[in-house]
Amino acid sequence: MVALTDGADRSPFSGVRGPSSTNGNNNYHYKNQYLEQPRPVRIIVIGAGLSGIAAVKIFKERFAGEPVELVIYEKNNDVAGTWLENRYPGCSCDVPAHAYTFSWEGNPLWSRAYVGAVELFEYFKGRAVAYGVDEFVRLQHRVVGCDWDDQQGKWFVKVEDLSSETTFVDSTEVVINACGFLK
Repeated sequence: MVALTDGADRSPFSGVRGPSSTNGNNNYHYKNQYLEQPRPVRIIVIGAGLSGIAAVKIFKERFAGEPVELVIYEKNNDVAGTWLENRYPGCSCDVPAHAYTFSWEGNPLWSRAYVGAVELFEYFKGRAVAYGVDEFVRLQHRVVGCDWDDQQGKWFVKVEDLSSETTFVDSTEVVINACGFLK
């Protein structure tokens, strides 16, 4: 502790003293914690297509042992997004399939250059199983609204449970929009 003439404690571990912001406004309060100290954080991912599946792998690698919670809301009854939904005749990848994989885990066993929807679904469903997506995903849950609350510093996510036909509000610090754009 550094003794100052005004008698204030200026220890580097005593937290912030005085006004909580540079303009003297006391509406914002700093947490009494050191930089990069782990704190509980909740992440909601909207959609369990390719980005939602990848989010689980990255989440497990990056946040293992940290106080971080992940939940994925998926409107369908399974994962893999567009490759679950689109099964019209001739539906296939419009780029060579060898380029249409996760960068960290290719698939040298594609049946042809431009593989069909079923084969793509099986690949991405297999990755979802391998990464443990099922422990984070809530199937048949459609996100119908998302609002930021400045006062609480959180997102409030309105979710429709399609199986029970009920609606509830969940809250989180982080929202990842992985719902895709193809229907």
